Amino acid sequence: MIAAWMLYCIGIAVAFVVVGEALERALHLARRATRWAWVAALAGSYVVPVGAWLRPSAFGEMPVPLGQPAIAANGGPLDAQRLSGARPAPTRPFSLGDLDAALTWAWGLSAGAVALALLGAGLRLAAWRRRWRVTTLDGRTVLVSENVGPAVIGVWRPQVVLPAWSLELRSGERRLMLLHEDEHVRAHDPWLCAAGAALLVLAPWNPALWWQLRRLRLAVEMDCDARVLARGGDTPEYAELLLRVGQRRARLPLGAPALGEPVSFLGRRIRRMVTDLPRWRWAGATAASMVAVAVVIAACEAPRPVGLRAARDASAVVEPAQGPYSPSAAYLERLAHQYHPEVFAHPLRGAAVAFVFDARDSVIGHAAGVREVGDAGCLEVVDRLMPTFQASKWSSSGCAGTSSTREYACVGGPCPGVSVAKAEMFPVVVYWKSLRNLPPVEAERGPTQRQAPAALQEWAITLAHQYHPEVFVHPLPGAAVAFVLDAHDRVLGHAAGVREPRDGDCLAVVDRLVPAFQASKLSSGGCADTAYRGAVVVYWKKLKQAQGAGDVSTESMVDERPVFLSGPPVRYPPLLRQAAIEGHVLVRAIIDTTGRAEPASVEVIDSPHPGFNEAARNALLQARFRGGRLRGRAVRVLITFPVDFRARG
Repeated sequence: MIAAWMLYCIGIAVAFVVVGEALERALHLARRATRWAWVAALAGSYVVPVGAWLRPSAFGEMPVPLGQPAIAANGGPLDAQRLSGARPAPTRPFSLGDLDAALTWAWGLSAGAVALALLGAGLRLAAWRRRWRVTTLDGRTVLVSENVGPAVIGVWRPQVVLPAWSLELRSGERRLMLLHEDEHVRAHDPWLCAAGAALLVLAPWNPALWWQLRRLRLAVEMDCDARVLARGGDTPEYAELLLRVGQRRARLPLGAPALGEPVSFLGRRIRRMVTDLPRWRWAGATAASMVAVAVVIAACEAPRPVGLRAARDASAVVEPAQGPYSPSAAYLERLAHQYHPEVFAHPLRGAAVAFVFDARDSVIGHAAGVREVGDAGCLEVVDRLMPTFQASKWSSSGCAGTSSTREYACVGGPCPGVSVAKAEMFPVVVYWKSLRNLPPVEAERGPTQRQAPAALQEWAITLAHQYHPEVFVHPLPGAAVAFVLDAHDRVLGHAAGVREPRDGDCLAVVDRLVPAFQASKLSSGGCADTAYRGAVVVYWKKLKQAQGAGDVSTESMVDERPVFLSGPPVRYPPLLRQAAIEGHVLVRAIIDTTGRAEPASVEVIDSPHPGFNEAARNALLQARFRGGRLRGRAVRVLITFPVDFRARG
């Protein structure tokens, strides 16, 4: 991720180079100090990336491949059932995340090198200063060196240093030289140059920042030249003095503003002095300002880099639009990119993504893998990648390539009109299976103990896979999924966890995993093993009341979901920060009609370390939301809120 952020910062800095050039042109045409253009460019090059880091919600996202889950060479995903067998070691292609360790060291070493260079320059200047003599020249106290200057040294108490040969100049030339250095002191240019050099320590690997600092030094000198000429300086005499000082090539203190800047600056400085402004200067200044504003807006709108996992977590809360009965290739491709973006980052030969749809065309299962020669058709690919749904009734199946042609393609299976050679054009093929005969999740009648075991098990598989597919990837001993339903069999709350010995019955499991509904009256409750032969058990609780004003809705039930508006910065536990422990905490809570989390409902459901829990709860309690609405009416909504803890330094 460090490599992606470094490239992002370089791109932003390059954009602000354009901003600096345009602003400098606009300020020059308006006869204003041009150094502020490069001050703004340097500031923007840091402010935009820092803003993208601290306020990610204000920026778009650009998923970056940081490595992907291993996929077995012989086909399906690496699940717990296949770990026991011998198989070739999975291969993972190179990704930007592999460079993080090396770039961290390179960043630290380069920053240390620049800091040591600045420190060494300061110590060397202090040693020189002790050898210089103090004298009064034209009523001005100056330092006289052997061959250093003319320049201004020091930040807290700036002083003018002149080389010994400058004492032999004519009085008019000496006056212009002293006037130039006095203007540097009066404009606080030493502070500006020192601040620009200090900023380079933070990101010495960014070449655009070095260029901006160089242009800032040139703009400082040009502004100083303009002020000297405005105070009565003779342009030909002043230009001749610049050439004479440049020919001497006197040594200059690092970062100090000086009359004798590098020779490469002299041509531009002299051209700026002798060139008159055009008659259309205000039109040019306006056009240049508009270019600068446009580039600043483009830089602020540039998406920040995020990992594929972060991109998937963000999209997981967005329910995709339901597809048609026979899903199109475009719809399947969109789903595949949403659920399995890692497959498209580095597509392997024969890569496949499989989906299972229920009777309402909602995704109830998905997996990624590799097609095999033994696959007889599209249906076999789906059943092999998702064995949970092999016994389920289905009415249709198919597969679609992910290329822009939107044509169907099967590798190793019958697809009329598509040859095997043409199928090889598609790096990833999406397979699907529709369970049209499966009872819908929100049926008119919910599960009861009197239902037949097969129908009850079918319903449990559908509901549990839709809301908690992660439980079935590597099922743990005693894995459980709990649901709370209202009188119309709509899901009010759900959670995943592990059964405990102290759980007395099915209802006790539901109340422990979904405590927000402990006090609610129920009309029925129960539990059912899934097709994993008891590895995962689904529990439910059905409430008597119908959905009313005081009931709680889920995000899938409302027309407008709660939207996070604002909140204080998350307080990172100091001990965990010092230990460099990071994590992603999931907190569940009920957002009331005023946009606040109800304190009694706040519950941490997933945390990498217990030390994060209290800070995550406080973050949600102090956050403000735009409340959820159902049919235009404000309602209480049960949400799952992510809180990230990232050590940024």
